Amino acid sequence: MDKIQSEGNDYVFADCYLRPEKSVNYISKKKGGLQINHVRSKALALFIKNFLEESLTNIYLDAVIRKYCLEEDVWPAPVRPHYLDKRLIMNLKLVLERTTRISSKDIYYVLLGNEFTINEEFKLRIESVYDHFSLGSILEFTHSRFIPVSVRSHMWKIIHRIEHSDIEEAKVKLSSPICKLCGELDIARIHLYFQCERVRNIGIIFLRVLRVFDPHISLEEVLEFKAIEEHPQMYWFIALTLFFIDKNRKRCSTDSYKAYMWSELETMRRSKRANDNILTGVTILLYLL
Repeated sequence: MDKIQSEGNDYVFADCYLRPEKSVNYISKKKGGLQINHVRSKALALFIKNFLEESLTNIYLDAVIRKYCLEEDVWPAPVRPHYLDKRLIMNLKLVLERTTRISSKDIYYVLLGNEFTINEEFKLRIESVYDHFSLGSILEFTHSRFIPVSVRSHMWKIIHRIEHSDIEEAKVKLSSPICKLCGELDIARIHLYFQCERVRNIGIIFLRVLRVFDPHISLEEVLEFKAIEEHPQMYWFIALTLFFIDKNRKRCSTDSYKAYMWSELETMRRSKRANDNILTGVTILLYLL
């Protein structure tokens, strides 16, 4: 199970030298996580589900649960199965206490919450460290239906690589991050997207458009995933810009950037998710660009 978990996590973070805190991998997307299956909890949830379902019709297993999990007086006392160890008993008690539904999904979330101490008061570490962090703003980038699915998926990768990574504990492949395009050492996140010589011109015209709507916005705030709620078209504009830079870093030019944005607008016109207000707002942004 550990090997399967390791292979899956390595696949998700294949091109990232920084990884998020451990719990972020497994919590739901609605709570700011990546929702990767936690293999141990999933396997145990499936086992417990089958065990509890069988106990509904199996007198012996019903007596086992009543005796060893619910601590009832059962006579004659059933023989404890060899696989019913202390850990499984503890998890069965937890499941029986916290959910009445016998479904692998409900049991899985109970076990996952116990594994990573996820409760109503749970907060991502980033929420405790950075005052500017807003989960609501991030969900606008990853749940907006008029943003293409491929871009929304990529935004999860960008967000977790930049915002959720714990730099002090991260496994860094190099002693100092190096820009592969210009060779600059000790690069900051803003360098990769807006200050490298390959992308600087895009950063200039991109920021110029954003400041029409928010005169005080900075590129640092863009990478903190801030946008103005009353202008949902800005989420589209920022998300597709970051996506374009990531995918075309070696051949970025303002002409190709503008062409890409106009082509995405034409794609959005055919989407049932985009209303007239969104289309008008995006069109204005691109004319300003």
